[in-house]
Amino acid sequence: STVNALSDSDPVLSEEFIVTASDGKTVGSDKLTFTIQGVNDALSNLSLSNSSVSENQSGAVVGVLSAVDPEGVAITYSVTTNTSIFEAAAYNGQLVLKLKDGVTVNHEANASYAVTVKASDGVSSNDITNTFTISVTDLNESPILAQPTTSSIIEDVTETISGTLIASDPDAGQVLTYGITGGSSSGTNTIKIGGIYG
Repeated sequence: STVNALSDSDPVLSEEFIVTASDGKTVGSDKLTFTIQGVNDALSNLSLSNSSVSENQSGAVVGVLSAVDPEGVAITYSVTTNTSIFEAAAYNGQLVLKLKDGVTVNHEANASYAVTVKASDGVSSNDITNTFTISVTDLNESPILAQPTTSSIIEDVTETISGTLIASDPDAGQVLTYGITGGSSSGTNTIKIGGIYG
């Protein structure tokens, strides 16, 4: 059998047992005493409450870290892989895995990361690690429109302006449409659009 929940700093415990032997006529007995010395047990059950993070969110929290120490000692956490991107830190009173402040991730560049976290109670032989796959949630990002070529026109004259609009969308497979949403503030004018600009 085993005895748990004793730490190496707990006092030594002792247990006494009475052992008997009989020949059917008489009974002999003796007392056996066992001492129990506590040890600092290893941690277990290192887990993360969530395994995804949204792209383009600086310093975003992934999830809450937790582990079990049989002696109830305070546990510290650290990241051992992808340390330039992720960190273990205190956030709103909890110990969490998060992106470092000022750091964002991009789904189009990396859809997931393997992040190894170490939990420690201060005794290196008790340290445990776990590797979590953190997926990057794709958000619908705005298209990027290159600045159109600037043209000049003469007032009171019908002008035709031609050129090429160049735009791209960080999200693959998106169909782009073009339009004008603003007008001139230079007096009264009429703008008509004909054909395709681009």
